[in-house]
Amino acid sequence: MNLQLLSKADLNNIRNLYLKPIKRNFGMFKKVLIALLFGSFSILFSSAAHSANDDGYPLTVGIANNPPNEWMGSDGQGQGFCPELLNEIMDHMGQPRPEYVLISTGYAGLVPGVLSGRLDAAMCFGFTAPRCEQLDFVDPFDGPEAGFATLVNKPAFKSVKEVKDNPDVKIGVFQGSAYIKELTSRGVPQDRLVQFANNRDGNDGLVAGRVDALFSNAPGLFYTTDDAEIVVNIAEDVAPRPEGLAFRKGDARANDINKALAELKANDVFNKVSNKWKYNPDVVVNLTAKDNCAQF
Repeated sequence: MNLQLLSKADLNNIRNLYLKPIKRNFGMFKKVLIALLFGSFSILFSSAAHSANDDGYPLTVGIANNPPNEWMGSDGQGQGFCPELLNEIMDHMGQPRPEYVLISTGYAGLVPGVLSGRLDAAMCFGFTAPRCEQLDFVDPFDGPEAGFATLVNKPAFKSVKEVKDNPDVKIGVFQGSAYIKELTSRGVPQDRLVQFANNRDGNDGLVAGRVDALFSNAPGLFYTTDDAEIVVNIAEDVAPRPEGLAFRKGDARANDINKALAELKANDVFNKVSNKWKYNPDVVVNLTAKDNCAQF
């Protein structure tokens, strides 16, 4: 077997002809790969970070899972009284309908979403002093009465006073709802409250015995209480609580929507949408956000 040793010149030729192109091309391949990966991650994060539209439409609106006020349909569209009314307002203004974002933490996550700029606005929650300080509300969409849901074979409650006077009673509330403050401000201790993600989870907790009653807006309790074991009573010592849409402070679109809402309240559209979802339009027809926030 004859072995022929390669000269130094031969080795240089092999390196120049074969090895250098491979090295050069591999370096280029690395650069392309890095660029592709960086671009993919950029697209991924830009898609995941849903930013709000600061100066126009469509609005990005946060909602909670709280029928019949609002929920996200299987088609990815907002459903319920508040989205339907807001859609009517946008149609009246000649603007595209909003893009709705379901906030998994319920009402507790709506205000941070607006303040952070991830959302243009949020709904449909009650007016409270902290919310009035942080946000600009549109005039109220509705003013539902409060109610207690209890099992038919258990003691019923028709007032906050009855709940306060029964120290062993556990009350279920919706996470982040204004009804928590309604109870605690009137002497019901925080440790007697059990928070649920939504009314349906609350119903399950009530049937399972985790709480003795649920306290929320009556239309929501009536709408989600499809169990024959549960009865709903109106809270006699709680005034109807106006609810609506809210923006960051100084957002001019709140004024635009207020104008359109006033026009819908003056014709039959507002009444039709309210009556369809069993809300009383007379409760809020003459109520403004300014007047409502001034009470706090």
